[in-house]
Amino acid sequence: MEKLVWPPWVGYHYEVILQATAMKAIQRASFISVVAILSITIQARAERPTVLLVKPVILCDDDGKNPARHALPKTLVDQVYTKGDLEFLYLPPAHWHFGKARRGEVNLDAIVEQGHANGMIARAPKIATLLFVSAVDGKTQPLGRGLQGGNICFVNLGAPDKMADPAERAFVVAHEVGHCLGMIHAVDDLKVPNDVPNLQGDGPFAERLAIDGLHPSQVKTLRCSPLVLPRLQFYGRQETTKLICEDSWDLPLNLLPPDNLRFEVGLAPNTDLPKNAEESLTYIKEKYAELSSEFTDKDKTQLTNWVTRLNDLTSETWPMISAIPWHFAKMQPTFCKGRPHTRGLAIVLTEGALERFRKNETQAFSILLHEKLHVIQRLMPYAFEAAFKRYGYQSITLPSDTVQRFNFVRNPDAPTSKWAIRHQEQLLLLATSLRHKGDDFEFVEKAYPTDGQSLGDPLEDSNILDHWRAGFPIPTGHDHPNEVSAYLLGQLFMADLLDKPSLLTRVQRDLLKQERPFFVEMLSVPITE
Repeated sequence: MEKLVWPPWVGYHYEVILQATAMKAIQRASFISVVAILSITIQARAERPTVLLVKPVILCDDDGKNPARHALPKTLVDQVYTKGDLEFLYLPPAHWHFGKARRGEVNLDAIVEQGHANGMIARAPKIATLLFVSAVDGKTQPLGRGLQGGNICFVNLGAPDKMADPAERAFVVAHEVGHCLGMIHAVDDLKVPNDVPNLQGDGPFAERLAIDGLHPSQVKTLRCSPLVLPRLQFYGRQETTKLICEDSWDLPLNLLPPDNLRFEVGLAPNTDLPKNAEESLTYIKEKYAELSSEFTDKDKTQLTNWVTRLNDLTSETWPMISAIPWHFAKMQPTFCKGRPHTRGLAIVLTEGALERFRKNETQAFSILLHEKLHVIQRLMPYAFEAAFKRYGYQSITLPSDTVQRFNFVRNPDAPTSKWAIRHQEQLLLLATSLRHKGDDFEFVEKAYPTDGQSLGDPLEDSNILDHWRAGFPIPTGHDHPNEVSAYLLGQLFMADLLDKPSLLTRVQRDLLKQERPFFVEMLSVPITE
């Protein structure tokens, strides 16, 4: 296997945390009141304008047993990043069944390559992946390795009798993520004194994790990292163009069928695109740039008010909604027919959508909540799989060129065709295609028989699934469980938080009752230490 080209791993020669000198230093450290720490953290959480999203990945054996020792330290980690106005937000942990990686029998480059391929490690530069292992390159002593200026950390907490102090566990996570944020060891940093306790230096753990554990130059460094996300952000035209053209989450532009490209930028079906693939891609990107727009001050004020109100409504029942940052991008009305959707962490809106929101605040809440769930689905798809199976979907694996060959429309909120349903004795993939209709496109939902790896010709009778669709209290979106899930949350929002329940059948009411506990659990914030 070709070795990946990565920046050097900071601390490549094992940063052994448990050293006798460090342990003695802990004993000498001044006592820090737990109550005071909690008070600082609780107060800071509401005030801090930026967050860092951390995806914990717990390596296990191939059968799912023997998970690596892990911890999600927050109180002390947030404390040391106080001067950076940064809060750590952990996503629900993912469990990766990869025994050789857990045991340190595979080198880090190979783990990263496989993690990128299967989605366990986030490709997007705005998400930090924290992998807990039991050994690195065969070495079992406690250690950490953070990718300098990257978004990946490996942590081995060692045996249960090691790192018993929460401050030690918090230190190794805060220290290694600090490397991802661009910080280097104090001994190598001319701007940081090496004779006082520092997160990237020496000293008692409690002092290195204190509010003064970061030097002003380190604060300046971390604020330049793409991992540091504003809680509320309105993208400008340049950032919106980059978001659409360089999407690192979903299907790359060069894999989209020509009709998809025409549809997204508002071209007629018969519009000729450059024959050369590279020229065609350049042309489409130029169109995206032309369609990128700016939010007005009025837009920002109204969206801020809607988000604030929605956060207040959901904070107790579904706190993850308000915890994940709200990012917005604006496009011209012809982009994707003006339909609200998500790209990466951002909700994409047009002036037409905003105008509808102004006329109907309830619709604004419902659509923003719907799209926010799509952002969360993108961040942690593994958390939804059990629910999707309860809905009646079954995971399948199709060739990467399926979208192109069948001219499926790309739904950025449901980018993969990997969920089929069982109808009688057949496994069927529900998919929406683009069909020419004069000078415009129309959506056509079809059911394709599948063996789980390939697709047959679509069924002639598109109504055979009407009974199945009737089991869901939603008007559309049955072709992908991402949409089903988002519509279900909207129904629960209307019924439980706005006290405006819809008229539903008994089967539909039973489904909502069944899924209510799932949303409460899944949209809670993970327990930390």
